Amino acid sequence: MIGNSLPKSRPSFFVGIRTPWTLADTDNWIATHRLGGKVMMGAGCLIVAAGLSPLPTTLRSAALMALLGVAVVVPVFYSWWFWHHRSEI
Repeated sequence: MIGNSLPKSRPSFFVGIRTPWTLADTDNWIATHRLGGKVMMGAGCLIVAAGLSPLPTTLRSAALMALLGVAVVVPVFYSWWFWHHRSEI
């Protein structure tokens, strides 16, 4: 559900991916939240699939942690990259 509502959020200090770069630039906020929504929707679907699969519990737990890490790290890194790329222009 977060991945679906994330791209619709507007810049604020209370909701969303709140990095210094997203809070400083509205374009960065929009781009980061669009990507973050897609990444979180994908990670959520894969987490559900992993939970329903007949994998051992340790592998399911590892998949959950890896997918959560990807869902967090990718949008934050993209936010920095977007800011860095725009500051060079």
